[in-house]
Amino acid sequence: MAIRTVQGSTPVIHPTAWVADTAYLMGDVEVHEGASIWPGAVLRAEGGRIIVRRNAAVLERSVVHGGGVGAISNVTEIGEGAHVGVGAMVHSMGVGRYTRIGDNATVLEAATVGEWCWVEPRAVVLPRAVIPHYSRVSGIPGVAIRTINDFEQRILSVQGHNTTARAAQHRDTQPIGGSPMIRSFNGKSPKIHPKAWVSEAAYVVGDVEIGEQCTVFPGAVIRGDMGKIVIGDRTNVQDNAVVHANGDITIGTDNTLGHAVTFHGSKLGNHCLIGNNSTVSEGVEIGDFCVVAAGGAVAPYAIIPDDSFAAGVPTEVLWQTEPARREQMEATGGGYYARLSEVYQADGLGSWPPGENPPG
Repeated sequence: MAIRTVQGSTPVIHPTAWVADTAYLMGDVEVHEGASIWPGAVLRAEGGRIIVRRNAAVLERSVVHGGGVGAISNVTEIGEGAHVGVGAMVHSMGVGRYTRIGDNATVLEAATVGEWCWVEPRAVVLPRAVIPHYSRVSGIPGVAIRTINDFEQRILSVQGHNTTARAAQHRDTQPIGGSPMIRSFNGKSPKIHPKAWVSEAAYVVGDVEIGEQCTVFPGAVIRGDMGKIVIGDRTNVQDNAVVHANGDITIGTDNTLGHAVTFHGSKLGNHCLIGNNSTVSEGVEIGDFCVVAAGGAVAPYAIIPDDSFAAGVPTEVLWQTEPARREQMEATGGGYYARLSEVYQADGLGSWPPGENPPG
């Protein structure tokens, strides 16, 4: 982890909290009991104070920035049991207890999100907005569309406890194969094909299989702690992408998961493109020869059939892939990135020396 002092203030981390090796904390930051800061997260408090309360979680690639232009308080608080989702940005006065800020959502300057709120992925809460307690928030701008239901409240009530327990297990993970970023989890270790390439700045943990000539780029997270993740040959997982779900994930061959993609789906077919900075929610199944356009958000448990082009928030299937385009996707597929795996290994890059077998 990177812990940095700014203007005489140094982050204070409770002994029971977990801060990932690739997280970055600077300035007047407090991380309380049982809280967790996940790979690639940034907490920056040079202009104010950040408090992450008990059992709260700041997930992969998210940013929490205290103070700054437009702030009306110098304290940004992430409440007890709250979740700041993958790739989310909080630049506000606070997030209430047991609230969830969805993946790639944004909470802007001086906004306040109340307790027991559910902010949907990619929603944008505008500056100085006040979101009432128990709200379901959606859209750009983000507005309260209804009161959360009993099922949603039950999920929010346990999210902090569940993530704290998982973070404690990550604290105990052991590096394998000479790389600090490839780790076993609960006795299960990643299996990486010798002709795959995994960046030394990627985090791969647990029950993960990575196929031949796959490429996993800097900042990517492949987290097999809640189920098995299988990634087929010649698939590339690009910079800052996150692959994780509460169950098993099967990703086929010759796919591209673009820059900063968040993939929580259960199945991805072959010859697909998941566009840059898009979000694939829990339980989604995507067929062969599909495209999810950049910035899209696929709703939970959606099924996208073969040959679909989907776009929007939430995504809709706009048209079917034409035969000529299908042939092009099959011909090109992951070939370019597969060749890069050989180039990078030859240049000595990655999580193990070229010529030696990777972990697994």
